[in-house]
Amino acid sequence: MEHEERHTMKGIFDLLRPVACALLASLAGSASGQQPALTQDDVLSLKDGRFYLDGRPFAEISFNKFDLFWQLWSEVEQGRELDDANPMVARQDKALRELKSLGFRTIRIFAVPWSGREFFEDPIRRTAYFKALDKTYELCDRNGMRVYACIGCGGFSEIPNHARKVDAGKEHLRELVANPESASRKLLYEYLDAMLARYKDRKTIVMWDISNELTNCADIMPGTRISRDQRMPTLKELAGFYNEVTAFIKQRDPLRLVTNGGSHLRESAWNLYCGNGWKADTVAEHLQAYQLIFGDTAIDVMDIHYYAVPTDGYLIQDGNGFPVLLNLKSYMEIARKIGKPMILGEYGALPHGDNPDGENAGKRLRPGWFESFEEKELASRWVQKAVDDLVDARVPITYWWCYQSDRKVEQNQPGRFDVSLDLNPEIVKVIADGNRRLQEKLLRRNH
Repeated sequence: MEHEERHTMKGIFDLLRPVACALLASLAGSASGQQPALTQDDVLSLKDGRFYLDGRPFAEISFNKFDLFWQLWSEVEQGRELDDANPMVARQDKALRELKSLGFRTIRIFAVPWSGREFFEDPIRRTAYFKALDKTYELCDRNGMRVYACIGCGGFSEIPNHARKVDAGKEHLRELVANPESASRKLLYEYLDAMLARYKDRKTIVMWDISNELTNCADIMPGTRISRDQRMPTLKELAGFYNEVTAFIKQRDPLRLVTNGGSHLRESAWNLYCGNGWKADTVAEHLQAYQLIFGDTAIDVMDIHYYAVPTDGYLIQDGNGFPVLLNLKSYMEIARKIGKPMILGEYGALPHGDNPDGENAGKRLRPGWFESFEEKELASRWVQKAVDDLVDARVPITYWWCYQSDRKVEQNQPGRFDVSLDLNPEIVKVIADGNRRLQEKLLRRNH
């Protein structure tokens, strides 16, 4: 009897969920107030292959402030008010003020919790979510900072990517990505309906990022496409997902550009897709992979994540089996060939540290690579090289990883990846100077 009552109540909640989403949409004005209708000039746009913002050509090397929303969400979850007396609110406000003072105009954030879809399924947590995100955008507005928002569409399967125990009978990432009729996809669309209705009229957001690094989930574990007991999608299924989600977003927000959210494709992407295992792609094969995921979909902008500064690039092969390095200029050329502009949603010269599972583990590190940002002279030299590479390759928009992470897990870690004016002013200033140089190069008159 108790089981039947729970089942009945769940059925009622499922029936009422679309009604609740419609109510959230009708109340969207409470988040942004009465504002003039946005125009194309108010968001990031493309004209003749160049980015524009506020009606003027735009280029920038800025930062990921990935945990800005996460910290505010955590405060709400713990029952704390998000007023100016809250130390975490003050800390995020200070970080945004610093970034603005250094000449940065946009940042990339993660605009959903990291833990999966529960924040939207539970009405109480959903209210907390919008409260924290409202405050996030309010702080950005206060400091004149615009946002490239990662909206976490890949987190709506029944089994979160980080789950340790996996129920085979529930919907995994493959079902979310590959099946438009899945319950997970329908819930994703309910979330997008509510979120876009609430924020599409805010000038704060310049561009939507579908989800962080979903490409890393495509075609892994050849033969089964099951990784850590989870069913994973193919590259073609992911291309369909990008296409369908982009179309859904644009029906509700036709002004803003939509990107994938990284990362670069694996060096074996095409061979994995074709069932040939982890064989390195040839240049022609790799271009086919990028054409499939970007060139043949509605995605406006190709976003890759690039951390290959210590290795000079990612290694594939030519038609004769000889090694070929994919560097920043290579990716810009791929973007040109498929007809989509490229940005770097994540980039950085990261410390090597001593983490065996870290970004640089097992890679061909350059002699003299730095262990932590505490090695100021050495680290500054490599950061300068990374910035110079960006300017030389003429990458129009880059978000460095990262500015002032407040996650406790990273505090007191000598190999931590974040920089700030408090910790590393000399490195931050190298990046800020690179931003100015890029703008001088790409935005000068009559260029």
